[in-house]
Amino acid sequence: MTTYLNPSLQNSSGISSLNLAIALGMIILFIILLLLLRYEYRKKRARTLMLKHGRVHNLIKGLTPEAFEVWVQGLFINAGAEAVLSKREAKTGFDHGIDVEVKYKGKRFCVQCKKYGKWRNVDETVVRDMYGVKSYGGYDKVFIFTTSRFSSRAVDWASKKKDIVLINGALLQQLRDNRGLFIKMMEQ
Repeated sequence: MTTYLNPSLQNSSGISSLNLAIALGMIILFIILLLLLRYEYRKKRARTLMLKHGRVHNLIKGLTPEAFEVWVQGLFINAGAEAVLSKREAKTGFDHGIDVEVKYKGKRFCVQCKKYGKWRNVDETVVRDMYGVKSYGGYDKVFIFTTSRFSSRAVDWASKKKDIVLINGALLQQLRDNRGLFIKMMEQ
């Protein structure tokens, strides 16, 4: 039997107030831990749901433009293509409009990546310039990726050409999640 220094701290069942306080403290800590885990789970779930609903901008907004190019390169590699980041000129840093060069089933694609804020659109001049790069370089198709949107004039101009593919921020997430859709776009 346990001997207590102060019998007044002992209740009728033989449990001391100190032991009761420790047990109560442990229960409170356990509840706090459960609440924190629940909060983290909900935060992660909300982030996942946000990504599933096309808000890819939140996923890549922290990336530098160069890191966005690597992210796009990964889309092609995951779809089974050979994709290489373009080499920039040492003196100027220019890549001549080609961010990623792709080979897929005997075809060559040139890729331009535009990481813009959601309020800035890719305009027609970018699409026309890339069409010139395609023609000059002998590429089969042009892909232009943006985290934002394309202007209506850019879409109109590209729609007249079968070998220009415009991929906006809303479509980026779908392509990441649907490999078959992306492969279909490369094969058309």
